[in-house]
Amino acid sequence: MTGAEPLSRSRDLPATFARPPDRPTPARVTPVPWSTRSTETETGCVRSPSARVLIVVMLVGPMRKMALAAAASSLQPLARHSGRSTLATATATAQRRWYQPDRLYAGQDAARQNEKQFSALSGKLPWEPDVRHLEGVKKRWLSPEPNLNELIREDLPLARQLFRQVLQVAYRQDMGMWNKWGCMEWKAGNYDLARMIFTKASKLSFHRELWQSWASMEMEARNFREARRLFNVVLATDPANAQAGLGLALLHAELGELAQARERFAQLVGDHPDDVLVLQAFAVFEARVHNLSLARDLFQSAVAHPHATAQVWHAWAKAEFDAGLFKNALTVLQRGLAKFPTHKWLVQLAATAHYKLGDVFEARRGFQRLVAGGLFVEPSSYHAYAQMEEELGYPDVAAALYQEALRSFPDHVPSAMALAVLHHREGDADRARKVFERALERLQETHHPVQHTCDLMHAWGAFEERFARELEHAKELYEEVTRQLPTHVESWRALARVEARLGRLDAARAVLRMASQHVTHDAALLLELAKLEQSHGSLRAARRALEQALQLDPSRAAVWNLRALLELPRDPARARTLVERALSVVPRHEKKSWSVLMCTYGRAFAALGDVDKAVAAFHNSFKLAPKNWETHVIYADAVLSPNGAWREARKHLVTARRLLGRSAPQRMAVEKKLRAVEEQLAADGGDGDEEEAEEEHEEEEQQEEEEKDEQEEEEEEEKQEEEEAVAVGGRRSSASTQ
Repeated sequence: MTGAEPLSRSRDLPATFARPPDRPTPARVTPVPWSTRSTETETGCVRSPSARVLIVVMLVGPMRKMALAAAASSLQPLARHSGRSTLATATATAQRRWYQPDRLYAGQDAARQNEKQFSALSGKLPWEPDVRHLEGVKKRWLSPEPNLNELIREDLPLARQLFRQVLQVAYRQDMGMWNKWGCMEWKAGNYDLARMIFTKASKLSFHRELWQSWASMEMEARNFREARRLFNVVLATDPANAQAGLGLALLHAELGELAQARERFAQLVGDHPDDVLVLQAFAVFEARVHNLSLARDLFQSAVAHPHATAQVWHAWAKAEFDAGLFKNALTVLQRGLAKFPTHKWLVQLAATAHYKLGDVFEARRGFQRLVAGGLFVEPSSYHAYAQMEEELGYPDVAAALYQEALRSFPDHVPSAMALAVLHHREGDADRARKVFERALERLQETHHPVQHTCDLMHAWGAFEERFARELEHAKELYEEVTRQLPTHVESWRALARVEARLGRLDAARAVLRMASQHVTHDAALLLELAKLEQSHGSLRAARRALEQALQLDPSRAAVWNLRALLELPRDPARARTLVERALSVVPRHEKKSWSVLMCTYGRAFAALGDVDKAVAAFHNSFKLAPKNWETHVIYADAVLSPNGAWREARKHLVTARRLLGRSAPQRMAVEKKLRAVEEQLAADGGDGDEEEAEEEHEEEEQQEEEEKDEQEEEEEEEKQEEEEAVAVGGRRSSASTQ
């Protein structure tokens, strides 16, 4: 490798964070500036990991001047050999290259302005008070003029104080003010306070947008009955209201009422054929229920709209990505980036798709475009880039990226958790705890909403519970979260779980009773209570809790499955009936839920002695979720081993072991079962000597690999057909626009 070659194309080592050139640099005699090189030098020496991390720290964040100085120093040989004019030209080129990524975010701001203009055309402008009410509230404003959105974003307690003392007095009859205040508390996680604000405003005057916000909040809080009532009130006063109709359609989809949701979506598309948001939501719904052909047609109609934004293209690409069709996703993203080349979410999804397809260079190229943007970088961009580098075997680079994400966004829980787990994996638990401590200190300094603080504290508790195994410390953290935010359901559940693991059953019950006073009508709490009662033998109490949970959420598959498992040892026929009832209400597009229910269905048939139906049920479960190792183990234990099918049992246990991975904690138990089956095979003498058994074992594994290859080939053919369909659709769309 020569020094004139653009070394940033190296695929086996992570490049620096400098943005790679837009096109390959041609070979020439002059040295390539250091910011476009990879981790190798002209002499072929590879930098150490510490040197790579130093470059990472220099290139990310506000230290751009240092990077420019280093770039200028690397050009000193040009001054000695080519004169000052060449040096000046090269330095200017380096500066342009360094500030070129900002154009991405300048264009992004322009796109935001276009979306704001579109909002103005549709009459959906954000409510703002008179500027005189904001003067003197803050010493320094980031925006050219004071605005309420910046105050809410930067200092929520101060914004709340302004609403209480000034704005509700000056704008008492203005429903826009009440809607803004309620939405602020809703987004901060203060559902009770937001509900009080919406209720008070609704008594003053009827305002459709306020009622829609209220209904959306109730749906997010999973208070579905109240959300349905509120949406119906809006539709009763304005039957043609697209937003309320869309909210009701999404509510049907959330409840698993697919026929009603599809009927509502179709009615909305007929009444509002030019509404891009309705078309996008309908397409996302169809993609979610695995009806991709109809989803693509709807996305085609949405992107052909003159007011279609980059978000529509992103939703389409995300649907293809979630279906595992990464080439399709890239095809859609390329079409979207041709119209919106500066949209950061399109760039990020394209980088992730490249990585999924094995193109590490293009993936790094996309991520480097994103992280070179300074103050405009999203935390998810850092996180996705770090995850990729960690999976590729560069933990130092990943740690630097996680740290940079937390430096700008201390409330980004995924980055904090990933960095803490990374430190713990390296054997430094104290350093892992420091990650959460520093992030919480930053949140307190910047007056972040209590929801953000509690989410981070809950993540810390989860780290102590799952990784550090410090249950007492986890208990203290969960208690603090429930004290600061009593509506945090996950912390109540985790606190009860920790109390039970510590052997304090009465304390765990008390925790869940206390949680039910703050979070009413929550099936998750009742499910946790049922698990707790079942683990301690209180079957009647567990059954009662599950029945209450099913009344609140009849389509929750986990509740149905646990309800059937309670009856399975004592009344298999009752368990079979419960599974059949569950399959009639759980949406069919929830494949994992159906796979688990089919597994329990097979266990019920096996307990009843109907082996043929048990085998059929388990095979259906395998088709729905072929990579669930636990289903293979249960099949071997419940059906194969009791009926003497030792060879088949060994085959499924080997499959489960392969699916688990070498570092999985459950692997030891599976290997123990596998040894017992092999001993039984040897004792029965069905396979002859051990060498013959081993040969059959290898033949079975080879047959599995061949079947797997055939299945992958079939899937690849299907994907190619779908890719051709997407490409044809793209050509038709471009032809129609021309």
